Amino acid sequence: SGWILASLAGDLDGQVTANSVSLGWFSPIGLADVEIRDAQDRVVLKTPRVLGDKSLISVLLDTARPGRFRIENPQLNVVLGEHGSNVEDLLAAYLAPSDEPSTELGLGLDVVDGQITVLDQGRQRTWKIDKFQLALTMSADGNRPLDLQASGNVADKKRPGSFQIALKMPLADRKERAAANATPAGD
Repeated sequence: SGWILASLAGDLDGQVTANSVSLGWFSPIGLADVEIRDAQDRVVLKTPRVLGDKSLISVLLDTARPGRFRIENPQLNVVLGEHGSNVEDLLAAYLAPSDEPSTELGLGLDVVDGQITVLDQGRQRTWKIDKFQLALTMSADGNRPLDLQASGNVADKKRPGSFQIALKMPLADRKERAAANATPAGD
């Protein structure tokens, strides 16, 4: 299972491990005791369970639509530095601009009862978010908007609070993206 995780996370500037991986041909994909560590070997994300809604054969037959994944009780550790965050560093290869056309990805992500710790190194201040919930849906055809909903409780003794976010963001269709990425002849 280690080589599967390594190949899926090949562009990650870090490492992904799981205590167990369930990849049945006809049963949903599942992972247990997942850890994502950054290049400095610090835990960025830890979760006891990740469950998919599609079988391995379904994902292999339609890689643009891997399905919906549920991440239960994750702990995310974000470290803010002078030039960005550990999460940005971890995902740098995925966030970098590219001249290659992007592959449309139909993906759903549900985060249930998460905890986020944010450390601002410059100010030496820490914030915590408990009971973090997230629902993200991206359409593979690019014709439906990205849909994101998130909520959580800010665990601060002086100024506790809660938040809810709902976002629907239209995505440009393929023709618009192709036109935007086209380079005029002679340039």
